[in-house]
Amino acid sequence: DQSAPGQELLAEFYRSRGRRGDAVAAMEAGLKLEPNNVALNRSLMKVLVTGEASDDRARGRELLAKLQAQSPDDPDLMRVEAGLLLDERAADAVARAREKLERVVELNPSDAASYLLLVSLARRERDFDRARSLASRALSTNPTNLALQIARIAIEVDLGANRVARELGQRVLDERGSDLALANQLTDIFRRAGDSESAGVFAERALAVAPDDEYANLARAAALAGKGEIKAAIEHLNAYTQKDAGARSVAAHVA
Repeated sequence: DQSAPGQELLAEFYRSRGRRGDAVAAMEAGLKLEPNNVALNRSLMKVLVTGEASDDRARGRELLAKLQAQSPDDPDLMRVEAGLLLDERAADAVARAREKLERVVELNPSDAASYLLLVSLARRERDFDRARSLASRALSTNPTNLALQIARIAIEVDLGANRVARELGQRVLDERGSDLALANQLTDIFRRAGDSESAGVFAERALAVAPDDEYANLARAAALAGKGEIKAAIEHLNAYTQKDAGARSVAAHVA
């Protein structure tokens, strides 16, 4: 299909398969047919600004500036610019990125991605109260967003409110049912914080879903050891290594 929409679909097909060069070529072909096609210009800009070649990135930034001149208060374009500023890592660039992101969530309170970036910035600066406030605001408009829910749990741990964090984690797991990856992720949050009690709770939840999962078994043993229950930890590892899955686990044998 030699129409601009056809080239856009072709570009998306190539992008989904990791064929970035072909995707760019398809978008450029579409723009020759319709130079002012907004969707194609935006798609091309997003591919170029994340490219490996400096020429592509520079061209992408030029295209971003052109699009912003046409739509100065566009939240999507501001989020892209904020991401580029954060990549620069300079203090003034971070401040400008934060300003952009705050404007984005003001214009679009449902923009979970921008809220997550703001939360990440606040946590990086160890402003955990602000991070909690941002996460709460974000969840008020995105109540089922898993990344935001996990961020809120991690922030409560940052603040030392582990009991609250554990209750939130239990609630999220209850809502999502048998989610092994989530249970293991929550286990890891508490394990890294040195909360063996809570880590053990979520390791048990993971094992209820997948009794042979390597990470969950090792995490449960570590949680038991962290609580001083060395004998129980050894017994758990021994039982696990008697299973086929455990017998193949190098980590379980050297733990």
